[in-house]
Amino acid sequence: MLDKILQTFTDNDPRPKILPIYYMGKSVTDPLVNKKFYTGFLPPNILKGKTVLDFGPCIFLSGAWSLYHGAKHVTGVEYDKENCIIGRQCMNTFYTENWQLENTIIEKFIENNDQKYDVILIAGTIHKLSDKTKFLEWCVDHSDYVIIDSNYPPLWQYLLDVPKWWQDRDNKIFEDLYSAQDKEMMSKLCQSLEYGEWFQKFLQDKLPLYQHSINTGHKIAPLGAGAKTTYTSSNYYEYFFKYNGWQFQSMHSDYLTEHLPDYYTFPRRYCVAYKKVI
Repeated sequence: MLDKILQTFTDNDPRPKILPIYYMGKSVTDPLVNKKFYTGFLPPNILKGKTVLDFGPCIFLSGAWSLYHGAKHVTGVEYDKENCIIGRQCMNTFYTENWQLENTIIEKFIENNDQKYDVILIAGTIHKLSDKTKFLEWCVDHSDYVIIDSNYPPLWQYLLDVPKWWQDRDNKIFEDLYSAQDKEMMSKLCQSLEYGEWFQKFLQDKLPLYQHSINTGHKIAPLGAGAKTTYTSSNYYEYFFKYNGWQFQSMHSDYLTEHLPDYYTFPRRYCVAYKKVI
């Protein structure tokens, strides 16, 4: 049944019709890669008997995946109306209860929402929120386990001459901010036998603590007039959750790095997860 679930959701994913395949990655058109993604995002051992909340589930493959692996109930929050229509049709093919797919924005969903969820997944979504800290504070108060998947800030791709994977990859603003000498010096430091290993780790983990990308200026209308796409380094979440007493869960990043190394590698993409210490 799992193979049929993966194939059905992959076949009905609308993104290949809207965005270039390279932009979204192979998961959009390959059910086997989707299986690897969700094994990393939502390992079966954290799902049985649990309530799951997915912010930005697209057509809600996470819902069917979670119920198949024994979740008690799963909720999706998706702002795109067409995605919700397709998602509900796909879900009803396999499950008629213990799930709901809400067509609303995240800010509205969490407002005055006191319900608790065992597991929260935030994949490819948090960069669209204008107030990430306020959102994460809600997650900490309403869950015991949080998984976050996102891109590194695109300035690293530019400075390190790594191919970029979004539509504004040739935005002139990067050239205006970072000179050819900046790129050359970055390259020399990364290749240095004496400093290279340290510098790569410094870039990834510490410079700076709250590193945001250049604001691309692309407004996401359903998220509010001021919402824009802003990527954040993974160390922001590390310090946020550790400050709140949560523990890092390495199995998600370990699995994704091993099984999808072209996708989950610095400076392209990362997945981090944290568990509340009881």
